[in-house]
Amino acid sequence: MEKSRVELFDLVWSKPMTHLAKELGLSDVGLRKICVKFGIPLPPRGHWSRLQFGKQDPRPELPFVNNNPQIRLPDEDTAASREQISLMRKLAKKAEQAIEPVLREPQQFKDIRCIKTYQAILERIKYLEKRTGQSYEEYKEGRRSFPPKKVYDLAFFSSLEDQIPIIATVDNALRAVAIADVVIEQLALRGIDVELRSVRDSRICEMRAVKGDQYYELRFWEPSTKATRSSALTSLERLFTDYSYGGDSIMLPRHILTIEFDSRYNRTAIQDKASVKLEQQIDRIVEKIELKLVQKAKEHLEHLAWKRDYDRKLAIRQHNKRVAKDRELYLKQLSLAIEKLPAEQKAFGLAWLRIVREQRKDLNPIAQRLESFRILTSEQADSSEEYWGLDLMDEDADPDFEESIEEDESSGGW
Repeated sequence: MEKSRVELFDLVWSKPMTHLAKELGLSDVGLRKICVKFGIPLPPRGHWSRLQFGKQDPRPELPFVNNNPQIRLPDEDTAASREQISLMRKLAKKAEQAIEPVLREPQQFKDIRCIKTYQAILERIKYLEKRTGQSYEEYKEGRRSFPPKKVYDLAFFSSLEDQIPIIATVDNALRAVAIADVVIEQLALRGIDVELRSVRDSRICEMRAVKGDQYYELRFWEPSTKATRSSALTSLERLFTDYSYGGDSIMLPRHILTIEFDSRYNRTAIQDKASVKLEQQIDRIVEKIELKLVQKAKEHLEHLAWKRDYDRKLAIRQHNKRVAKDRELYLKQLSLAIEKLPAEQKAFGLAWLRIVREQRKDLNPIAQRLESFRILTSEQADSSEEYWGLDLMDEDADPDFEESIEEDESSGGW
């Protein structure tokens, strides 16, 4: 569907944007962006409400009216496709919200590493209670606040070696260890082990989902946001740290539990959403890990195939290099022998050598290929077996070099 700039200007002043957008198969935001892009003045806010009471805003003139290009708008099929995609997203969101969160009490934990981590979180809570005099049980019953007003809104728990890697406020740390216990159990049912691995110069260990030779890293953490430091936040920070980091800013937890995947340079994450908590996304977490391990295994096999092909071609190039070296040695030996012949035979011998050397440049492209990254074969290389020795091999060949190399080493070449 196409509308001229003048036609679109008349349309946006004839009916509300929301009604016009539906007719054109667009969102009102999308239609507004198109109008702004092409310099089409829009009715001011409240225009249509005022019009109902007989108060009409003056309609401006269209600037550059002679500039009247055709504007391509989505056709009916595209609009229907977009509506279908939007409906599918809404249904998927409702399906996520309908999933019952997997809740597991600490006494139900099955993995010893999760039990150890849970005990460490309890020790952190006891320390904060003793240090600040604030009860964690009372904090749980209240509402979370942002910016933080209680120490549990600001203080982080950071796990140590042999513990599930978690960096989060104690509230989210307890959630993370419960989720980890369920995830580890479900991965085990799919033949995937979870290992903890110490990291050099780091107090936090690394958690890996492992299947065969492939692994996928994961950890729990709670993102923070930078805020302006206030005296209240500084006092709250000193309650559990004995000191303040100073500066004009402070990092505040966002109370969004996140599970992060892969290394530092290729991170992806699944986290709490407004309507879907991480506990409701455990199936998605497990499926993501399983699919990634399958993908890594496939990429590994492809790399092994490439490596075998590379080694084969490298062996062929080395073979061709030996053949070329032996031929050059053979020609030198012939040249020395020809020098000792009588004059008439010597002349014939030298003429033959010149012919062979000239034709060898075309038949054996070794010199040229040495100058071009030392690749010793090309499409123009023909057989030189009619002149002497072994023939060069094509890089698409698949020979077994073990016997020939042993023979070369035992005989010293020729």
